[in-house]
Amino acid sequence: MNKRLLQEAELLLSKNAYITVSDIATTLSCSNKTVRNDLIILEPWIKDLNLSLDKKIGVGIAIRGDEEIKLKVLNDLAAKTHNIQEYSPEDRMNYILSQLFSRNSRLRIKELASHLYVSRATIHKDLLAADEWLCNYNIKLIRKTNYGIEINGNENDIRNAMSYLICSHKQYLELQAILNEETSPASDTLKLFRKLTNFDILKLKNTVFGIPELISYHLTDEALLTFIVDISVATTRMSIGKYIRLSSDTKQKIDHTEEFLIAKRIGHSIEEVFSITFPPDEIYNLALHILCSKTDCSPGLHPDVENFNSEEFMEAENLSRKLASYWSNTLRLPLTQDNELFHSLSMHLKPVINGVRYGLTAKNPILDEILKYYPYTFRVVKDSIFILEDYLCHKISDDEIGYITLHLASAIERSKKKLKTVVICHGSTGEAKLLKNKLSHEMNELDIVYTKSSTYISSNDLKDIDLIITTVPLKINTEIDVINISSLLNKQDIVRLKSIIKMIYSRKNSLTINK
Repeated sequence: MNKRLLQEAELLLSKNAYITVSDIATTLSCSNKTVRNDLIILEPWIKDLNLSLDKKIGVGIAIRGDEEIKLKVLNDLAAKTHNIQEYSPEDRMNYILSQLFSRNSRLRIKELASHLYVSRATIHKDLLAADEWLCNYNIKLIRKTNYGIEINGNENDIRNAMSYLICSHKQYLELQAILNEETSPASDTLKLFRKLTNFDILKLKNTVFGIPELISYHLTDEALLTFIVDISVATTRMSIGKYIRLSSDTKQKIDHTEEFLIAKRIGHSIEEVFSITFPPDEIYNLALHILCSKTDCSPGLHPDVENFNSEEFMEAENLSRKLASYWSNTLRLPLTQDNELFHSLSMHLKPVINGVRYGLTAKNPILDEILKYYPYTFRVVKDSIFILEDYLCHKISDDEIGYITLHLASAIERSKKKLKTVVICHGSTGEAKLLKNKLSHEMNELDIVYTKSSTYISSNDLKDIDLIITTVPLKINTEIDVINISSLLNKQDIVRLKSIIKMIYSRKNSLTINK
């Protein structure tokens, strides 16, 4: 319910006499039609309060019912009118989801309508949207008359959904900023996070970052943040008696791993700081999250040779080779020779393999940006993802495809070839050198092979050359692109040059799919 609707309700409740639509419109500075539409919305809300909207043609409108109820509602509205927040449909759905995830009791439609200041009909529509969203995570929304609303699903799926809701929300950027801050965020930020977890994220961050073994594990910043979100989600669910149960086989596989030792340290620290208990299965679950988290693949950060000889890493290397080979054939680029792509992709795929096997899904908060800036590359990766899916017998989500797209996009960027350029200048050697330095500084796309005087230039000098930049008219015939500039290389020249060079560079490095 927006502020105007609340003001209308307050106006009607404050008067015992009838008031006309025209008078309401004048008081609130809106049209008669707007007031009539608002009354349609207000009527079911008023009815839910055991009051009635009495409408008499030619007389006006009044709210009828028990005076004590009217007074109570009026006082409540007066306290909230000036602080009311207008909720969008997305905000309402997120609020409903947060309540379903973090409460152990069933929700009531009347309760939701009252809190969100909307009609019950609006809540019914919001529940349809929530039901559709939950289906993506194999979670059922249970709705029964005189029973209330609750969710039913696997605990792992529910936690994945909670983490995804937080990490895909716009406030995720505020969470990212907290990683590098030492002060608590403002009270009006991270509202969704607080509704879902009711957890002091700064205190948790400091507790987790205080474990030296975790820092030495070299998780990426994004993986660290996701890990903190996952811990918050776990503690919230545990607080209402919802726990993860892992099989003996799964626990046996990770019992003596480095990740399990780190998880035990983290669990014990959180228990001390927050006075909560982590059951053994929850500690194992923390270890799984570390095992399935992405690590920084920068050179020199992983001295542990055993990490590269593990079965998962060898699987990741094999899959990386197959993907690089597919992309090379598709894009007609020598990507199989790109060692940086091979290494970074292998490091990326190792936790992906673990995540698939242990049921932990990737959350990609920048997927929309990836689709916007790399639609072509994303499509190439999506076409190749059957290599992973066939091997793992599992469907790979667009979130994960988005992450892999970034690795391919970086490789494509590295594979781009600079324009082999000849600079022809009629001035002195010093002038030619100065011009060459200016061009190299302003245009990274250029590989200036040499500078030469126009007097001594011949067709034989232009073999394998992509571009000629000259300060004098040329008398030789060539199909190579020629750009004439001033020897002083003024601002107008630079602007014009950048535009032309960008076009030639894009043409040389344009990608075509080999079908």
